[in-house]
Amino acid sequence: MAGMVDSRLFAELAARGKKEVILPGCCEYSEAEQGYIVKAWGSDYLIRPEKEEIKAMAPATTGHEYFSVFLINYLLAEKPTKPQGEWISEKDLTGGTTFFRGPHAIPTHQISETFGNDLVALKKKSESLQGEPLDLADIAFAFEVIGAIKIALLYWIGDEDFPAEAKLLIDRSVSGALQLDVVYAFLCDTCYRLAN
Repeated sequence: MAGMVDSRLFAELAARGKKEVILPGCCEYSEAEQGYIVKAWGSDYLIRPEKEEIKAMAPATTGHEYFSVFLINYLLAEKPTKPQGEWISEKDLTGGTTFFRGPHAIPTHQISETFGNDLVALKKKSESLQGEPLDLADIAFAFEVIGAIKIALLYWIGDEDFPAEAKLLIDRSVSGALQLDVVYAFLCDTCYRLAN
């Protein structure tokens, strides 16, 4: 699971004081496991920086290969502890308008191609990821990923003129806390989890 993570990130995490990394409610250090136990997407993951290892501690929902990149960067970031309660687009982040296009466009088409106009199937999938309904679009759900990081899925069914469309929003607390490529990693992971 750690294949895409740069060794320098593991080294940086290993060099950090444990109190700098631990975040009540989503990250603790286990002496027995010699690593950090992190709760994300409702599952526990073990990160052992000295062994350059990241693994799910129990059966977990399948994530994108970028998920491990996001997870270790999240632990290293100066992160907010609470959501701000305001949904923004990735393009509202500083530099987002130019970054999130072309090869870095968020692949929300994966979600709409999977579900089309089947809102019942999308609701079932969203609930399996512990999504909470939102009163937006034709159907919408909010997901607590880890700590203050929350993502909203907005979905509109298609018709003869326009295909079904999915859009992801993020809580404003992400602004300034994570680099744009890390935001891209966890949004790709979200698309993957919803579409598969």
